[in-house]
Amino acid sequence: MFWYLNSYRADSFLPTANTLDNIVEFSLFSSVATFCVVLITLLVVRINVNRLFLKKMTEVKDFVQDMAENSSELEQQDLDEIGVIYHSLENMKQNLDITHKSMQKLAYFDKLTGLPNRASLQQELVASLSSAKRKNESFAVIFIDLDNFKEVNDTLGHKVGDLLLIEASKRIKKQLRGSDYIVREQLGELESGESILARLAGDEFTVLVNGIEGPNGASKVAQRILDGLSNPFVFDQREVQLGASLGIAIYPQDGQEAEELLKHADMAMFEAKNGGKNSFEFFTKEMSALAFQRLTMESSIRKALDHQEFILHFHPRVSLEDEGIVGFEALIRWNSPELGFVVPSQFIPIAEESMLICEIGYWVIDNACQHIKYWKENGYPDIRISINLSSMQIYRGDTYNMLKTLITLHDIEGKNIEIEVTESHILEDEDRSIEFLNKLRTLGVTIALDDFGTGYSSLKYLQKLPIDVLKIDRSFIIDMETNDSTKQVLKSIFEIANNLHIITVASGIENRKQLDMVKEFKCNFVQGYYFSKPLPESEAFTYLTTNYSADKFVASSI
Repeated sequence: MFWYLNSYRADSFLPTANTLDNIVEFSLFSSVATFCVVLITLLVVRINVNRLFLKKMTEVKDFVQDMAENSSELEQQDLDEIGVIYHSLENMKQNLDITHKSMQKLAYFDKLTGLPNRASLQQELVASLSSAKRKNESFAVIFIDLDNFKEVNDTLGHKVGDLLLIEASKRIKKQLRGSDYIVREQLGELESGESILARLAGDEFTVLVNGIEGPNGASKVAQRILDGLSNPFVFDQREVQLGASLGIAIYPQDGQEAEELLKHADMAMFEAKNGGKNSFEFFTKEMSALAFQRLTMESSIRKALDHQEFILHFHPRVSLEDEGIVGFEALIRWNSPELGFVVPSQFIPIAEESMLICEIGYWVIDNACQHIKYWKENGYPDIRISINLSSMQIYRGDTYNMLKTLITLHDIEGKNIEIEVTESHILEDEDRSIEFLNKLRTLGVTIALDDFGTGYSSLKYLQKLPIDVLKIDRSFIIDMETNDSTKQVLKSIFEIANNLHIITVASGIENRKQLDMVKEFKCNFVQGYYFSKPLPESEAFTYLTTNYSADKFVASSI
């Protein structure tokens, strides 16, 4: 048995060459087959992935395109990678929508009041013009400018000013809603009987009213607005009285284009303001000529300031003790190379409208201080110059600092300056005026109440207001010669002033009879052509050197 086992050779268990070839061939075939299967699988997967990806990306592309066209929102997607992109795009779309709405609001609505702005109004005007032409209807443009707002804003600050604008816009809207007109707050073509209230800039508003029945309908709306603004505004327990000036232009008689109607309503508003404020005016063709003259005058005033065309004349103030001079009133004069001699009543109102009055006021005070210094250096240290302030200068925050700076700059004293204010200017805002005048008095200046008798003329103000000098208006002086009642009133005024230790000045003395009458009333000083007309600089100094009063200026001791 052992032999039998050994009879087998060991190499009989080794594979033959054919067997090895078969194994290699089989292995190679298996590898190729496996590779092909894998390759085909990968190709199939890739094709399917590409197809799915392209489908998804096509959907994303379509969504982005739809998003640009403000289409509907994206459908709910799975939170895979593509789904994340979808949701990111959806969030981006929502953010873009919010940004777009915010930008549109900034572009077409006033940030402070929320009202439509000038751009909105322009669109509405164009739409209303088209509609009115098509329907053969009328509509009105009402331009609103708040009276005395700038003074309030300068004095009480921008925070109160903003609150005032918000409250004023609410009151105007309330009055429009209380009328026969519907107030629209969304953009779009107005229907007959609808109105839009817009804020143009600052304290300027405009109402566009469609489908009115001519001037009568517009006047009713305007009066409602005035009524709504007539009651005082209250901020921090402080009352502020405003009112408004309104101008009205009506399509088609007052203009055929949007800008033309706005311009004409603006012109009418200026006429209302010049006529006494807190009223409304309709546009007339004559206003165009007046507006052109006003623009020409404003341009000429600017040129006059740049080219030093203004000069000062000085009206002597005379003591009734010895009829000698104690001071002057500084009066601005303008001899324009283009316009000739222009009286103050022609250019001062326009200077106030255009805010140029502040530049003119600075020039007047600066030049008056220069003359005081010159006269002081030439032996007249107690001479005083009286300077008029406009209401705008009273309520501007820098007037006090400006005056203080000029007094220091020219090395003079406050007692050399008298500041004149009128009743009407003070009573625009009594509390603020009193505060302002008391502050000026800390500089040593004297305060005079000018034109007493032309305004409210309440004697109670003589005790209440911080004044040192009372100037009686020339209309009283003229009337007292023939009117016994006026004479008795004047006598009482002088008695009260003397009892309150207020210096009195009678303006407009033109004859000896008037002079003797005010002497009888124990008046302190007088001004008028009986003694002298207003004099240019050189003549004023000559008059001073020959007529200087030994009495000097009694008011300086107050």
